[in-house]
Amino acid sequence: MTNIYILWSWYIQKYRNLKATSLLSQQKRFLIKLIILSVLFTSLFTLDNYMGVPDNPYTFALVTLFWLGIFYIIAPGFFNKYKFLILGIYGVLLILFFIFVFYYKERTHSENLDLFFVFLFPVPLFIVLWVYDQWKWFQNLKADKTKAELALLKQQVNPHFFFNTLNNLYGLAKQKSDRTPDLILKLSDIMRYVIYKGKENLVKIEEEIEYLENYIEIQEIRQHKKLDIQFKKVIDRPGVLIPPLLFIILLENAFKHGVDTLTDQAYVFIHLQVIKNKIIFRVTNNYDPSESSKQKGIGLENLKKRLEILYGSDYLLEINNEGNTFSGRLQLEIN
Repeated sequence: MTNIYILWSWYIQKYRNLKATSLLSQQKRFLIKLIILSVLFTSLFTLDNYMGVPDNPYTFALVTLFWLGIFYIIAPGFFNKYKFLILGIYGVLLILFFIFVFYYKERTHSENLDLFFVFLFPVPLFIVLWVYDQWKWFQNLKADKTKAELALLKQQVNPHFFFNTLNNLYGLAKQKSDRTPDLILKLSDIMRYVIYKGKENLVKIEEEIEYLENYIEIQEIRQHKKLDIQFKKVIDRPGVLIPPLLFIILLENAFKHGVDTLTDQAYVFIHLQVIKNKIIFRVTNNYDPSESSKQKGIGLENLKKRLEILYGSDYLLEINNEGNTFSGRLQLEIN
């Protein structure tokens, strides 16, 4: 009865927060299992008292089945996953147990206890399996969490750029400017890349370069001042794969906090190298310190979080701010 009370208390604690319909369904199934175990438990002691045999092997077999039933109720998911292994091991042990019992009929109580302890040998194996399952579940949970964080960070890339570009597009459309179709086309290419390629884990370096070039062209169209923009590329390993939307943050930062703060003589120098097993991306721009926003944006913090998720500590991000010149340098290791 003590065992039954413990099981019932555990059951109430586990299911008290479920909805009424689900709770009734769970209660019904649990009560059926509990009744079966109660009948087995009662039969166990009735048989043992009726036969009056010391160290009764039949009683021991029923006790084994009873505790397997308890195990099934407490950890149904684990039991169902490894049921063939669990039932197979204990099935073989019970067969060997009865063969041994009937073959060696003259046994001492100490020998019987040693025989019973054999049934405890699989327990460490099941404990190891359970710990492994919990570890695997935790790793999958962390991986899912990391994917969700990465997806969220990708979604945060340059939203203000789209807003600003749409505002400029509106202005050009009102002026009936010849630049309007080009701006729409470039914006469409950029949005397609962000929406579709941005969801992928890896893209070709050439695709990322095309995305950066489209971004630069849009900035040149929307700016109403002369800009000195230089994009130098040294690609010794064409087709190398990289995570998408990593470089854009440094480039976007150069325009948002640099070019947009200046009335003239603004420059942005971009240098991309793919040499052997390294990718080096560097952006240098000037800005007006008096016009630069004091508020810290999410761009660089976003980049750092994404790099930590993707590369751990295997990357180098250098940010330098001297006088009216800002530079960012990102170095990645590639296979």
